[in-house]
Amino acid sequence: MSDFILNAFSQYGVAALTWLLAALAALGVKYLWGRIGNEWARKVIDRAYEEIRAAVLEVAQTYADALKEANADGKLTDAEKAEARGRAIALAKSNIGAKGLKRLARVLGIAGDHWLATQTEAIVRSVKPSLPTKA
Repeated sequence: MSDFILNAFSQYGVAALTWLLAALAALGVKYLWGRIGNEWARKVIDRAYEEIRAAVLEVAQTYADALKEANADGKLTDAEKAEARGRAIALAKSNIGAKGLKRLARVLGIAGDHWLATQTEAIVRSVKPSLPTKA
């Protein structure tokens, strides 16, 4: 029996070892590409989020604050809020660019417009308390 095992190993051992190393290499490559893909997707989403945040802050400073000062009660109307939101989304889209929007849609698996709109609203809510208020 031991002669059979030694004989089989001497005949097929190199092939088996080669196959095992190839299988391990394939698993390693698959793991590495998965990590790269996840890292790339995270960076795309993080960049888009930062562009939306910057756009919200810019619109707040250049558009919304001027309207608030001009209004007697210091508040925006619903139409003015919708206009500010639209400006922030348009500015973010412009900053992200056509390629960035395509990448974002590919990462999310959905049209980026809905995600941009929901993230814009979330950022407005999160930065609202930190924005300067009219005294």
